[in-house]
Amino acid sequence: MKFLMMFITVLLFVTPAFAGFEGIEDTTSLGIFNRIKCDTGITCTKVNGIFKMDAPGDPFTFTNGEIIDNTIDDTINFTSNDEHTTLKVTGFEGKDAIIEMAADQEDDTADLFTLKASTSNVFSILNGVTELITISSAGALATISSITGDGSSAVVGFLQSQVASTTASLTIAQCGSTVISDSADVIVLPEASTALGCRYTFVCGTADDFDIDPADGTDQIGAINLIGAGTSSTITPSAGDAIRCTDIGSSLVLEAVAANLWSIIGTANGAWTDVN
Repeated sequence: MKFLMMFITVLLFVTPAFAGFEGIEDTTSLGIFNRIKCDTGITCTKVNGIFKMDAPGDPFTFTNGEIIDNTIDDTINFTSNDEHTTLKVTGFEGKDAIIEMAADQEDDTADLFTLKASTSNVFSILNGVTELITISSAGALATISSITGDGSSAVVGFLQSQVASTTASLTIAQCGSTVISDSADVIVLPEASTALGCRYTFVCGTADDFDIDPADGTDQIGAINLIGAGTSSTITPSAGDAIRCTDIGSSLVLEAVAANLWSIIGTANGAWTDVN
């Protein structure tokens, strides 16, 4: 016991890091503590068998001068004394770096938001266990929900995604893309009721038959007003009918606007025909 108490005395006396706990107050029972000596900046009191170490003071200053203070109630403020302020969270080798923020005493899953830098070099924002936003190390951003503006801002500097046609079905994840034919293909639209608001641009890139087909016999491509060779015309496909272009440069835009309807946005360019 004597050796132990001497060890504690030396530890408290020579370890300046103990003095760093300014503003932190705690109590602990050490038994016999008459030989314990407190380091500079720590006030020691011995009352009723309890040894109390108190390092009062706010703010707390780190070795290199950075400061943490609690001068505003319920606010912990970290500042630099001379340069830009950096708060760094470093994961162990092969482990993620994570910051969690929990509201309302975290009494349900949705109260928790998490910032995570993963070992796969992806930055994520999560709500509970749901990944809301991801940003790759190359800057590619993906979100699972809507992005809403306030009406005063613009989205600029982005290219239209271009997809080479294949004889296959388009996916809702490809909404907003320009589909360009490079051979004779039949491309199938998603079922309209599952893709409301989805819009595609179609362009004939070759003189081959390029067909755009509804997903089923009830989905319909609406009336198409055409302008080609200086003249205008209209075609009205029936439910389930596909439309076809064969002239290089012919184009149109389709949007799912109802449970069984794809509508032409604007006027179609070039020659398009109704094919069953």
